[in-house]
Amino acid sequence: EKRGKQYFYKAATKVVEDVYAMVSNPDQLIFEEDGKGHLKFSTDKLYGREEQMNLLSDAYMRVSQDRGLSEMVVIVGYSGAGKSTLVQRFKKSLSGKNVNFLFGKFEQRQQLEPLSAIITAFKGMCDELVKKEKSDLVQIRDAILQKIGSEIGVLVDFIPSLRDIIGVPIAKTAKIGSMEALNQLKFIFRLFVRAISSSTQPLLLFLDDMQWADIASLELIKSLITDAENKCLLLIWSYRVNEVSDTHPLTNILKQIEVKGVPIKKITVGNVCRDTVNELVSDALQTSPYLTQSLADIVYRKSSGNVLCIVQFLKSLCEEGLLRFSPDRKQWQWNIDSINLKDIPDDAVELMSQTLLRLPSEAVTALKLVACLGLLSEELIHCLMASTNKSIQGS
Repeated sequence: EKRGKQYFYKAATKVVEDVYAMVSNPDQLIFEEDGKGHLKFSTDKLYGREEQMNLLSDAYMRVSQDRGLSEMVVIVGYSGAGKSTLVQRFKKSLSGKNVNFLFGKFEQRQQLEPLSAIITAFKGMCDELVKKEKSDLVQIRDAILQKIGSEIGVLVDFIPSLRDIIGVPIAKTAKIGSMEALNQLKFIFRLFVRAISSSTQPLLLFLDDMQWADIASLELIKSLITDAENKCLLLIWSYRVNEVSDTHPLTNILKQIEVKGVPIKKITVGNVCRDTVNELVSDALQTSPYLTQSLADIVYRKSSGNVLCIVQFLKSLCEEGLLRFSPDRKQWQWNIDSINLKDIPDDAVELMSQTLLRLPSEAVTALKLVACLGLLSEELIHCLMASTNKSIQGS
């Protein structure tokens, strides 16, 4: 409790708890002087998602068994709840295991570009495969050609980087009607997935923001997951629950997949509890959870436990001086009454929008331009950085 300008423990048990926390996790509560005064959000820790992680791990274990079946996991939640972070952390847990992890993200502005996320996912996989040893690459090439044969050209039209793996001349594909072309593509994609997946190396396909998926993508995905001859595919979808109604095409496709007998596990990523919020705040401030409880209680009430809202709210408190580090006292300080009067939007997207609007106009303009590139922006930034480094070294 606070008495004047100092804090005191109410009981000896609380002292023991803090000492144990410092001994068991010294990096979080014992830190260098130059690390003071900055919020520290852990990138290696997932808050309050142990149950969801276990469900994903169990699904992977079943698919990787010799007599397993392909499965589907549907992750739902509101924007900012941490759906994508959950799967990316799950991916990290698979490090060292023999699995092909594919990632694609649908974007609202690309709904008129059919199959965009699926093409991105398989392109990323092909880019990784070409880095393998030559002997491994030969095996992959032979398996693909044996399964698909002369029809491989259809796939190369959609995934040009596949040519780097095949390494043979590709005949031009015949121009056919749209419905016939889609049916042919679904069949060839099935063969392709069978060729690159097995119980010893399952295929894990994560598609994010499925609420914006186009019809062609939904049909192709349904074709892949309902393929009775492929038993080594783990398909993970995520979507914003508030943007998918009973009449949404995604809902209809899910029903069709379920009718086919495909095991579907639904994982809800909701808001975190009060204790988890305090754990996050304690980690961010590198301060005992006993001391951060009062701040965490307000943060919980304001954010309702939405992880993105919590992070953005803490940052805004620092920017406005309501949460600051005192170099003299070497501790974080906050004004409970002022924070209590502060309003934040209920929606994480709106909160992010307000944060962006506080940036300089030049930065906002730059972000608008980068946003137009979607997922390509990350690749472009890497290229620009590499180009800049080369120019600096050359000069």
